[in-house]
Amino acid sequence: MDKKFDSKPNNGALFSVKSKTNANQPDYRGDVLIDLSTFKQENGMIMVSLSGWKKTSKNGNVFLSLQAQKPYVKDEQEAPRVRQDQHIDDDDIPF
Repeated sequence: MDKKFDSKPNNGALFSVKSKTNANQPDYRGDVLIDLSTFKQENGMIMVSLSGWKKTSKNGNVFLSLQAQKPYVKDEQEAPRVRQDQHIDDDDIPF
């Protein structure tokens, strides 16, 4: 069995679940250590962009290595946010 994954801030791993007993259980499970000071909080929530790399451990187990980052915003400008209760009319979209 693999050693416990040593998480660094904003990194983690998802390991394949080998003992599924029904189809509703996840195929991968793991942890991500999130440093909230690096993300903007809005209404008690944060938006996180996740990247994953398929890797194989020394003993042959396949897992996903994860990295959490601030979402990409073109030209580093803050993207306009839409509140969940705010409706966007299709006529307002220019294309």
